[in-house]
Amino acid sequence: MALSKIQSESVNLADNFAFTGTITGAGGGKTLQMVRAAAAPRISGSIGSLVYTDTGVTASITPSSSSSKILILSQINMAAATGSYHYSLCKRSIGGSAYATTTGTNQYGNTFENKGSGEWLTLHALIIDEPATTSAITYKIYYAIYNATTYNFGYNATSGNDNGNSLILLAIGA
Repeated sequence: MALSKIQSESVNLADNFAFTGTITGAGGGKTLQMVRAAAAPRISGSIGSLVYTDTGVTASITPSSSSSKILILSQINMAAATGSYHYSLCKRSIGGSAYATTTGTNQYGNTFENKGSGEWLTLHALIIDEPATTSAITYKIYYAIYNATTYNFGYNATSGNDNGNSLILLAIGA
């Protein structure tokens, strides 16, 4: 006796379904993993013109697929003694290798701020990296300014640590 497959014309979405095997055709774009960096320590120092400095904000993620993309969201609270243009940059280390600039879309973030002397600002970056690996990746956020100056990272306007510095990494399925 031959078996026949019964086709349903509708699916009750209130029912529970258990799937086995592989589901295909679902498409990409799903968040597979999220990591948020711990609060970075307050950092103060001097910086030369257009020299990128490590902000101390670091996070690591291990993609489950080499086709995953990493969405990088960062926020750095800082002040500089000299008014100028401010920039952020994201670098990555794959499997413990040397740090290099990310690939993909907008690797320099979307930060381009012009603030006056001593004004507090928040540098934001939104980056899509395409690392093509399943090895652990560590990301760091760097900062540069057009004029040499002294700076403070991780401080708020009253010089307190507001833990506002953050780095969030999202592994997105392709």
